[in-house]
Amino acid sequence: MNKLFSIFTYGLVAMVISLVTSLQAAPNKTDPRWKVSTTKDWQGFISKSKGVKVADGHAIAQKREVSFTSKLKKFAKPVKLRDIELKQSVEWMNWKPYSIYNLNMRNAPVLISHGPNDHWAVAQYRSAEQLVEWHQKKVKDAKNRKRKPPPPLGFTLEGFVEKEVTLEGYDEKLVTTPFPNQYRPAETKAEVTDRPYQRAWKSGYHAWHSRDMINWVHYGPTAMAPTVTTAEYKDGKTYFYYDRPNDRDPHLIIDSDLRDGMPGEDKGLAFDAPWGGSDVGVIRDLEGKFHMISENWQPINASKRSWDSPLASHMVSDDGIGNFKILEPAVDYRTKPTGRTATFEHPHWNDEEKVVTYEIHEPEQDAFGDWAAIAIGGQYYLVADYDPAGSHDRSGMSVALFTSEDINEPFRFYGHIGSGHPDPDVMFADGKFYLITQTATDFVSDGPWVGMAKLRAGVDKDGDGKIDQWSKWQDAEETYAKIKGFSKQVDRKPAKVSFSDLPAGKGFQVEIKLIAGEDDTVLPKIDQLIATFESSQK
Repeated sequence: MNKLFSIFTYGLVAMVISLVTSLQAAPNKTDPRWKVSTTKDWQGFISKSKGVKVADGHAIAQKREVSFTSKLKKFAKPVKLRDIELKQSVEWMNWKPYSIYNLNMRNAPVLISHGPNDHWAVAQYRSAEQLVEWHQKKVKDAKNRKRKPPPPLGFTLEGFVEKEVTLEGYDEKLVTTPFPNQYRPAETKAEVTDRPYQRAWKSGYHAWHSRDMINWVHYGPTAMAPTVTTAEYKDGKTYFYYDRPNDRDPHLIIDSDLRDGMPGEDKGLAFDAPWGGSDVGVIRDLEGKFHMISENWQPINASKRSWDSPLASHMVSDDGIGNFKILEPAVDYRTKPTGRTATFEHPHWNDEEKVVTYEIHEPEQDAFGDWAAIAIGGQYYLVADYDPAGSHDRSGMSVALFTSEDINEPFRFYGHIGSGHPDPDVMFADGKFYLITQTATDFVSDGPWVGMAKLRAGVDKDGDGKIDQWSKWQDAEETYAKIKGFSKQVDRKPAKVSFSDLPAGKGFQVEIKLIAGEDDTVLPKIDQLIATFESSQK
């Protein structure tokens, strides 16, 4: 009896699976969705095009204005077209050169947004006097070497007198500084004679606030450490992760008030890394867990590769303070292990710890490091140093770009931008994305979506193979918004248009125009088209 029941159950399940599979395998007959996502799909979808190439699962624009038309989608019974959604490539490349205020920001800057009109840049501070002295030395050195002198600083101390100003959105009294578009509070909340304040002012990280990413208010020290690598935000508190010593063992400072000019609370060691390398990036997932991406020097002589590596480790913690659990690597671009080991030394580590042992890999490997992260609509992105194989100076370096649709899955390298040793960070602020570096060039982007799409749909009411009625043209593009309670999680509103006013029919056709802006650095690449239908019998 049990055997017969098992056979019957197995047969029933098999029939259900077979039915579901057959329905999914026949999208051109009765499936309520029309999904186009592969190279074969796009080739079967497009009936005619102008300026569009199909490759690698995408419909790719070849110039700034292109168009294409679908074949007729037929149905046995009348249905209504509800909406059409377009998804572009997840390869986010439309970054444009930009200048975030970094004239007196030293070392690797860090970005963190607390909310609308509430954005922070954190870096080591350089005074106007220090910058003038540095610039004079550079000018003198260039003259002695008969080289081109460095460009002007963009400010002068001669004749400068601070003045009280009013800046929209700030309650406290502010005064000007020698730096353009930079101000400071007329009075500080900190006890300036306190030793921690003095130490932090000299070598710690300072905080600059902006409401518009143009004007900045310098509030002074926020972290005692000179090696802050990343920041996160939770429940009104900023989590600063820093290395101690440099390139090892991330520690944590939590600051509940970046405006008070005093360092936050030092929580000490956050993660005791069993490998050389650190420079971590940290991001909270939508469940609130802290994910840490770290350099791992086990497969490379990092001293010869900008202190970067082809391997990036991944750890997760519930509270971000400690108890980080090691997961599978986030990035693993190691070449073939040889089984041979070698050593190198780190100049900032103690004698008993300064020697790093690594396994030799061949051929030479690309190296990445100084990690930072952001997520858009569940798609995760990493930015990092990129030191490619065969290039071993700052001129050959750039910003590496990685992505993954799941924080717990490996990240894929898809491109790079800029030049120089970047040590980058990334932030979403009031509708735009900002990527800051320690070089002279930063970047800005409207988001992964490129340009504008225009769509219209036609319906064949009676099934004779001819379009009887076309809809109006409609615009479609993605938009982005901050997710409340998170700093690095960004909501994505899809590029979707409704066609509910179009009558039911037995056939449908789609026309699409893709238009890139004049200043767009890349052209649109459509990854997916998803048309949703519903039965007219409802």
